Amino acid sequence: MTRLTWWMRIVGVFYLLQFVMMVFVRAPIRAVGPQGALAQAAAGDLTASFLVDTWVTFGLEVGAIGAVLLIASHAPGQAIALVWAVIAIELARGIADDIYMLARGYDVTTYAIWIFLHNGGHRDGAPLPPQRSIGRPRGTAPAAISQGAG
Repeated sequence: MTRLTWWMRIVGVFYLLQFVMMVFVRAPIRAVGPQGALAQAAAGDLTASFLVDTWVTFGLEVGAIGAVLLIASHAPGQAIALVWAVIAIELARGIADDIYMLARGYDVTTYAIWIFLHNGGHRDGAPLPPQRSIGRPRGTAPAAISQGAG
């Protein structure tokens, strides 16, 4: 199994865990949402319900990405665009959004932890896949060079 396969599986499982925490546990709302928002949503408050529904929608998106990463990990060489899309998501919706939330005054500890995770808090350095996992195998030249063109 290639390092890229493992990267896709580790990140895919992490995304599925986030899906569970967002959709079923509602951990983000409990951790950084307005106090009492879940009770207000249960009582029919439209604004609080919108907050909960937005997190459910976001969780469904994250779950879909995680599932696709796991499925595509069986043919990682054919999923390079997916890998780069996940990296872009981690940079934009991950790190950039965490910095935005910090600038808006949200809890430093919570968002510092998320920046660490989005930046590759575990061994292989996700969101970036392992070096040499993307592109040509080591020691091979681009087709144009190996065929004598250019």
